[in-house]
Formats: sequence, structure tokens, C-alpha cells
Amino acid sequence: MDWLPLALSLLCFVFNIPSGIGKVLELSDRFLEVRNEGAWFVMFYAPWCGHCKKLEPIWNQVSQSLYPPVVRVAQVDCTRFPNVASEFKVKGFPTLIFMKNGETFHYKGERTRETLVDYAERMALPPIQVIGDSNTMKNKINSQQKFFLYIGDNAGPTWEAFNVTAYEFQPYIYFYSISLPVLLSSGIETVDHAPSVMVFKDGTHYIYKNEKPVALENRLEGEESETTPAQTELSNMRDWINHERFPNVVEISGGNFHQVMKIKKYIVLVVTEVDKVGRMPKPMRE
Repeated sequence: MDWLPLALSLLCFVFNIPSGIGKVLELSDRFLEVRNEGAWFVMFYAPWCGHCKKLEPIWNQVSQSLYPPVVRVAQVDCTRFPNVASEFKVKGFPTLIFMKNGETFHYKGERTRETLVDYAERMALPPIQVIGDSNTMKNKINSQQKFFLYIGDNAGPTWEAFNVTAYEFQPYIYFYSISLPVLLSSGIETVDHAPSVMVFKDGTHYIYKNEKPVALENRLEGEESETTPAQTELSNMRDWINHERFPNVVEISGGNFHQVMKIKKYIVLVVTEVDKVGRMPKPMRE
């Protein structure tokens, strides 16, 4: 028996599928029945929305770039299926939501093909990916990709803090783990103990140092209670990762403005035309 026609018929029952490979899936309200099956990147739109029309060709490019689909790229007309929009608490258009394992993540970054594809590919993976050999580590360094790296066994307060923080910041940056022997064999010799955490960015790397003192909380009735080392580790690591996830020089845009403002660092702002940044004198760029 030929199962392909039957399979296609079942898909069409749930989606209004346009013809062509790598096309965006047009969802119906039956999507609510299958939303927990696999990973989805969905645009919620209205036909009258000008921003939606502007994003449409980029959204098509995202779908084509992610084919064959580890992540299914789709869209839903909220004027036809308001119950779907209500279920996901959509307040404006277009709204982009990534879904996996029953969880939803609202995308708030740049709306370019490159950034959207990178986001979808990163979110489809586990929050922390394991680097198992020195060649892979060297390739990661040579790729100039920004990422955080945990070195050591998957146990203890440092690992737990890294694990929790990686889940929170996965929408923004990559996280990896590696054993100390594999790291040393890749040529990185600045780390001599585990567990350790590093950030790789701007062509160099830095080591996380948990040097903040344990905080004291003032409780009711004037009592003082010392936070646990695990709580302090998590708080300190979260602050450090939030600070270090941006490059030293970052272009401020509508997609990252609010994130940059949350890092609690002094910011030197240079206002210039984007296409002239590369021609700025080196001392000014630095």
C-alpha cells in the first residue's frame, strides 16, 4: 500500500500546505492539537498588517533555509483563527513564537533571515551541547562564534548554575560543555582546573571568577539570613553571563536595545551611519 498520499492527506487536514519545497506552513485552528509535536517557529499575523507584509518574504527565506525541517516554519492568520491567537496570548502583529516540548519562547530579536535562522537552529538543540573532541573545539574557536563553555563534570553547584543559566539565555547565545583533558588538547592552556566557565568572543576568551561575597538578606523582624553558596553561585554566574554575552562593540537596534540596557554596565554610545563603521579610524573603533 502506498502510504505517501495518505500521509499528505493527513497533513493537509491539519495545515493548509502551499505547494513547493521549503514553503511556510499555513496553520489552521487544528494546530492546537499538534503544537507539542516537534519544534515549531510560528508567525502570528493579520492580512492588513504592514509589518507582517514586510516580514513575509523574509519568513519565506527562513523556511527555505531550514529545509529539510528540523524546525517547522509556519504562520497563522489570526483574523481567521482568533482562538489560536488567544491561546498564545498574541497582543500585536507580527508575533513570532518558537515552540518545543510544550514550551513557548517569544522571539524579540532582529528580523533578518540570518538572525532568525540562527535563532531557530540554536533553539532546536539542547541548551548545552557537548564538545567531545579537540577538533570540534578548534572549529568552534575558528568560527568566531560567541559562546560560553563549561569545563568539568556535570555535577556540583557550578554545573547547576551553568545549566540553569544556559536554559534562560539559550535564546541569545550558545552554551557548550567539555572535559578538561579535551580542552587542553585543543590548545587552550589558560584553564588548569575544573569546574571552570569561559566565554569566547571578540577573538579571545575570558574565565569566570566567582568573586562576589555571599549576600545577606534582611528578613522580617530584623533577622539576617545568609544565602546558600548554590544561590550565590547562580546569581553571580547569571550576572556575569548577562554581562559577557554581548561583544565589546555592539550595534544598538530595536531588536537588542532593551537587552543591552539590562546589563548594568557603563555604555559609551557612538552615533554614526552603519555603512561608515568599517571606515572609522581604528582607535575610535576600539
